[in-house]
This record gives sequence, C-alpha cells and structure tokens, in this order.
Amino acid sequence: MLQEKSGEYFAFARPLAYMHADCLMTKLISQVRSTAQNRSKKEEFFIALSVCVVMGLTWVFGFLMMVSEDITYKTVMSWLFTLFNSTQVG
Repeated sequence: MLQEKSGEYFAFARPLAYMHADCLMTKLISQVRSTAQNRSKKEEFFIALSVCVVMGLTWVFGFLMMVSEDITYKTVMSWLFTLFNSTQVG
C-alpha cells in the first residue's frame, strides 16, 4: 500500500514539515515581540502551542484519511480535515 501511494504520502509530508517550521518561526517571532508587550513565558507557550495544534491537527486528519481503506472512516476524516482547515483562514 505504501509503495503505490508514496506520492500521496509525500504530498502530506511536505506541508506538515512546512507547518512545523512555521510553528517554530511563530514561536521565535513571538518571543521577540513578547519583550515589547510584557507577556509571560507561559502565555507565549500557550499561544505557540495553540497555533501548532490547530495547524498540525488538520494535517493529521488529512494523513489519516489517506491511510485508511474504510469509506466511513475516510468520510469522517475528510469532514474533520475540512472543518479544521477552515479555522486556518488568515
């Protein structure tokens, strides 16, 4: 199964890697800005964590949709992917 769909798996791996790099950059930028806004480290951590969860969870649902053979499971994962992806509006 992995050999015949390796392109599809790679299509999810690249955006996932970009998303994690974006989360890291968001954390670094927020640390620089926090000194000017006097945010605590705890607040900064939760801001970065929430961005990573919202962005990362979306792609986890998309990847799980690609892995499954069950049509009901794929339907549920595609709905979750669509729902969480709509929260990423810029």
